[in-house]
Amino acid sequence: MMRWLMPVIAGVLLGGIVHVASLLGVPLLAQADAYARLKPLGPANAFHPIVGTGKDAPLPGQDPAFETLACVFDVSDGPVRIHVPVGPDYMALSFYTRPAIAFFSLNDRSALAGMIDVELRGPDASSAPVDQRPDIIVINAPDTTGFVLLRGFVAAPSYRESVEGMLKNSRCERAPAP
Repeated sequence: MMRWLMPVIAGVLLGGIVHVASLLGVPLLAQADAYARLKPLGPANAFHPIVGTGKDAPLPGQDPAFETLACVFDVSDGPVRIHVPVGPDYMALSFYTRPAIAFFSLNDRSALAGMIDVELRGPDASSAPVDQRPDIIVINAPDTTGFVLLRGFVAAPSYRESVEGMLKNSRCERAPAP
């Protein structure tokens, strides 16, 4: 019995190592990650709607109770400004690196005077905003590329148009030069 117990234990250990390595390696080797699926929606540094929730959607599995916009950003040539008007319903901004690691998030409670105003900068940028306004939230991204998701909660079907209108007034654009 002892003669074949060691090969069985070795096989189980080797199988466990291969299993864990494959689970950890899949996100690094995947070709169709979130960034790659969002990039074709339109030009960088602009919000684009994410349509659909099925497996063919740019980001499958999104909650249908939310309207979602995505902005693929590139801060290598300077900061990106994000303006989001907020209303009575919940809104959230989530910031992700290129491999879809969340590095910052805020919601409508961060708004001043009904507006969330963010200046997204590169990892080496100073923390002072370009136009020096005190109501700007300055975020230093850990990398020069990534994406931002803006989600607006639709409390009832009759509110969908007003949430879509508010989201359409949101902007993700290159910051003006100082």
